[in-house]
Amino acid sequence: DHYLTEGIPYAAENDDDYHLLQMLVWRASVRLYQGRWEEAIETASKVLQSQHLDIEARTCALLALARPRIRLGDPDALTALDEALALAVQAAALPRLGPTRAARAEMAWLAGNNDLAVEDVRAVYDVAVGKKHPWIAGELAFWRWRAGDSFTPPEWIARPFALQITGDWRRAAKEWEERGCPYEQGMALMDGDESAQLKALEIFESLGARPIIEKLKGRMRTQGIRVPRGPRPATRKNRFGLTSREMEVLGQLVKGSSNPAIAKSLSLSIRTVEHHIASILQKMGVESRNEAAALAHKDDLFPAG
Repeated sequence: DHYLTEGIPYAAENDDDYHLLQMLVWRASVRLYQGRWEEAIETASKVLQSQHLDIEARTCALLALARPRIRLGDPDALTALDEALALAVQAAALPRLGPTRAARAEMAWLAGNNDLAVEDVRAVYDVAVGKKHPWIAGELAFWRWRAGDSFTPPEWIARPFALQITGDWRRAAKEWEERGCPYEQGMALMDGDESAQLKALEIFESLGARPIIEKLKGRMRTQGIRVPRGPRPATRKNRFGLTSREMEVLGQLVKGSSNPAIAKSLSLSIRTVEHHIASILQKMGVESRNEAAALAHKDDLFPAG
């Protein structure tokens, strides 16, 4: 975010359209992982209107458009995924093929088609392992495991995926939280106990991730866990859909606390605090922490006493 915030206006001011488009694609991808999906969709859609995208940039933009749509339950995601796969196959490049196959596996898994998810992953899994790419191989291994395939992933895959596959959902969730990836954090928590699953449900509801909400609720009912009706109280009690953790951070902003002070008070890393603040600003539709605090006062989110 830091580099893109500086680089995008610089490229625009200097008529550097090539790097401007590349950075906008990256911004859409960043917004995807931050859970700021409407922004990801809006940015990717604008980029895809350009007639000057190379294959790599167009493939990445299509993925940044398709993946949030998948998670929001938009069937139109498949159109973008089909084009992304065709371009990735044409380029024959693992950095494009891996994420595209992973996205298709995710869509299949959410729809309950584990066989199709495994088929998509296996199409490129051995190549990713052969290249020893920890994140691409890690995500593919994750979806292969999530879809119920029997295999042994290499030890060197990216840590969050390795932790979750081995059953350490707590540490996997913490890894994703520190990276500012709420959806992935929720997917780790949904493998945990009742408390963790309720937390995952809260995260997914704050994101509007309808397909995985239904999948998680089904799992909870099977396990005999009482599923709350409607949005969780933490996301229902304010019109912005802030999670309980975001409300805690916002409460610190209202007090005028600095990021280091918030991190110390809530036992978080400063980077995690920064991610939470970015999400708060986006959900509240404001530009600064002061505006967020003022709006919180106006909406009486933290009544005295």
